[in-house]
This record gives sequence, C-alpha cells and structure tokens, in this order.
Amino acid sequence: MIAFTIALKSKQVSRNWKYTCSLLERTLHSIYNQTNKDFKVIIVCHEKPTLSSSYPDIIYYQVNFPPPEKSYHQMVLDRDLKEILGRKVAKSLESDYIMVVDSDDCISKEICSYIQQKPNKHSEDVDVFFADKGYMFYEESRKVVPKSGLYHCCGSTVALKTELCDVPDSWEYRDLVGFKESGKFFSHGDLATHWQSKGKKLTRFPFKSCIYVRPSFEPSLDATRNSLSSSIARRDIKLLLSPLRRKVSRLLNSRSVTQDVKDEFGFYLIDRDYSEQN
Repeated sequence: MIAFTIALKSKQVSRNWKYTCSLLERTLHSIYNQTNKDFKVIIVCHEKPTLSSSYPDIIYYQVNFPPPEKSYHQMVLDRDLKEILGRKVAKSLESDYIMVVDSDDCISKEICSYIQQKPNKHSEDVDVFFADKGYMFYEESRKVVPKSGLYHCCGSTVALKTELCDVPDSWEYRDLVGFKESGKFFSHGDLATHWQSKGKKLTRFPFKSCIYVRPSFEPSLDATRNSLSSSIARRDIKLLLSPLRRKVSRLLNSRSVTQDVKDEFGFYLIDRDYSEQN
C-alpha cells in the first residue's frame, strides 16, 4: 500500500482559502485517478478543507499547534512539521511506501501501478522511486512546459520505503522542531540524494510523472533580488542574464494543456480570483 501525505497550509495564512481548497481538490482528483487503488491519503492540517466532492477514506490529522506567522521561515517550518507528522501517520498504517504530494501539484495515474507492478515486483528491491521528467504548469498563463530534473525543485517527486522514513517518537511540537533541526529530516530531492549516498537503490519513474504547479513565469521577488545581488557581487554577466534566458525558454516551450495530459494527471483548469480573501 502507498501512503500519499499532504501538508495543507492554515486558513489563517492563506491569501485565498477558497482557492487553496480548490487547488487541493484538484490534487486529490489527481491522486484518486490512480489506476491502482491500493493507497491511502493523509492530509495534515489546522482546519479541514472545504471540498465540493467526497473522497473515500481520507485520513485527516489536525495539528494542535498554532498557525505560523506570515513569514517565509515560519511557513516553511509549518510545512516541514506537517510533513513529519504525515510520515508518522503513514508509518502507523504500515504502508509500504510513503510519497509526499504538495497540496497544489498533480501526479501521473500510473505512480501506484508502477511501484507495485507484477509479476516482477521490482519494488521489493527499490528503496526510492523519484520523478525526473514531468511538467511545470503556470496558473497565470495556463500553460505547461516540459521539465527534466523535476525532483531537484518539486516536493511531489519521491516515493520512499516506509522503513527509511525517519521520524521522532514524540508527537509534541517542540520535539518535532528538534527533529527538524537535528539534521535527520530530508525532503524533496534531498531524500533521493541522501539515500543514494547511503547505497540505497533508486529508480526513476520511466514516464512523465508530476505536474509542478507554479503561479506564473515570473520568479518570486525574493528570488529575483537574491539572483541579482549574487550576479552583481560576482560581476557575472551570464548569471545576471540567466533569469531572462530561462523566461525566454519557458515562453518558447510552453504549450496549452492537452487532453492526454489531463487524462494522465487527472488535471483540470481552475478559475482563480486573485484577490486576498478568506
């Protein structure tokens, strides 16, 4: 059995809770689109989301610590602690593999089937499956761009044997924070590189396996500032121009979402109200 865990941001820090729930619902639609139904979905949250459809057997774990402040550091900490708790719940279910899925991304319908496929049942020998190829989807333009090396930047790309998921014994907030800061917590692509360095067997999904959802082609203001500051300090013209090259490349390679992509990922377009509201 595969356990998919989702860390959901609090309503208190969401710019638009209705939109946050809509993104989550599309992610759930994608997961429940799996051709192999031997899975569970765990949502770790402060508040239960408002969903328009019902999804059987979702496990909600509502945290008892306060929502984070609206700062990057605090919101990342909140997400990581929820990821740790999701792993703890998954381990209690005795799942075979645990896969974190971000609350706005979508995954291929073949993920479960590939991990658990028979008759060769190669998954007995594989410790980590990871997504290399997939798509970036930009909500503002409603375009997808093919993407390689997806596990380096996206949080919905690694399925790990449950026995390799380190978690603290305690469920208490301070102990979760201590575990997170101890250097024992790995997430995203770091999970794959960490266990590869330990000699574990890794396998790429041999198909486009994830849609990484982003707001727009434009990087965040902080990312832009950091890139500019670094390139100016190093007097590196190539580095200074790299954001422009990336943007041009995305524009040239972007395409509309095809029906095949929608079918593969259980994907659909969402109308967004960009205003801040709860």
